[in-house]
Amino acid sequence: MPRVTSPREMKETFARLYNSRNLEDLVSLYEPGAVHVDPTGKTTVGSAIRAELESLLRLRGTMVSTNSFCLENGDLALLRADWAVTDERGAVVASGSSTEVVRRQADGRWLYVIDHAGGASLPPSSPLRAAAAPCESTPEAPRSPRNPCAQADRRDRSGSLPSEAPGRTAE
Repeated sequence: MPRVTSPREMKETFARLYNSRNLEDLVSLYEPGAVHVDPTGKTTVGSAIRAELESLLRLRGTMVSTNSFCLENGDLALLRADWAVTDERGAVVASGSSTEVVRRQADGRWLYVIDHAGGASLPPSSPLRAAAAPCESTPEAPRSPRNPCAQADRRDRSGSLPSEAPGRTAE
C-alpha cells in the first residue's frame, strides 16, 4: 500500500499507480467516505469509487499528472493538477484539469476526500473555452457567448455606437 506523506505527492502517486494498473493501491488513496467525480460529472461515493477506478484502468495508456498548486491548511489540502493519458503513439486519449481535497490521517498518510477529475477544466459550453479557440468570424456575426470570436459590439453604456454618440466621431 502506498504511503503518501505529503499532499504534493498525491497526483504523482495516482499517476504512478494508474500506470502500474494497481487497482488495490489506487483504492487505498481514498478515505472510506470519499467523493469522486469523473470528467463527465458522474459522482460516486465510498466503495463505489472502486468501480470507477476499474473503469479508468480499462482506458489503456500512460498517465502524466502535473500539480499546478497545493494549498495546505492544517490537516487539509487543496490540489489542482493537469493530467493526460496518452496511447503508445503519444496521442492523448483523455485529459483534464482536476481539483482535489486531501486530508492527513492519524497515521500521517494523506488520502482523497474529494477527487474531481475535471473540476478545474473549462466545461465545453464555457465562453472562455470558446474564446481560447482559434477565431473564425465574419463582420455579420454578432459577438455572443456562443460566438466570442465575432467582432465586439462597440456600443457604449448609453447603447450608442461611437459614431452615434454626441460629441464623438466614428473611429
